[in-house]
Amino acid sequence: MRKYIILLLIIALSAGGLYYTFSDVSYDYYDEAKVLYDEGQYKKAHDLLEIGLSKNPLNRKIIALKGKVYPIVEGQQNLKEAEAKYQEAINLALNGQISSAKLSMSKAYELASKVTSTSMVKDKADELLRKIERDSTLVLENAPEARYKNALKHEGDGNLLRAYEALSNIDVQNEKVRRKMSDIAFRLGEERYSGFAGKPSVNEHLVRDAIYWYSQVQPFDDNYEKAEQRINELKLMNTK
Repeated sequence: MRKYIILLLIIALSAGGLYYTFSDVSYDYYDEAKVLYDEGQYKKAHDLLEIGLSKNPLNRKIIALKGKVYPIVEGQQNLKEAEAKYQEAINLALNGQISSAKLSMSKAYELASKVTSTSMVKDKADELLRKIERDSTLVLENAPEARYKNALKHEGDGNLLRAYEALSNIDVQNEKVRRKMSDIAFRLGEERYSGFAGKPSVNEHLVRDAIYWYSQVQPFDDNYEKAEQRINELKLMNTK
């Protein structure tokens, strides 16, 4: 009798386990995820596995498959972010924002280095690392000069304001950049001044604009004293 009861208990537990397995919706997510995994759609498979685990954290099939999918998805995500940071660094450098460019380049290297040797995108990550090592120094060192040449182009086109803005966006401003900025500032002041010089009364905004540009002329500039004279003269003008 006792053996019969034990046998019935085993059968009942087995049946209950089978019922739970087939009624557990987490297995539906596993089945869908497995198909996506076999098709190479790892991100979608990973998302379904996460949902499946939320339904049943003890689903061994999901846990096992996630162990295969996660390193792939993580590697792809790290590579994607690394590539974005690398491009961001290049764009920042070309715009003269060297400090920000260095931070972005460093982050790109860090993310690409996180891609493990077992990842399916390891080769691409290694290629990006080589690109960063090869291009970063060249780009970061030459970017200020490229920005300076761009400013000279604006100056040659007669757009002094854009030229000054381009120079001011260079993070590391050497003597050549500072001298050019001072020279352009004086010329911008002269442009404003010549527009209303000799008039009995001038719009206050125009006067302030001229004063601002003259005040940007540096003491090492040959036009510094003249700029100071202009400022004193402008402060005495009748404004409206």
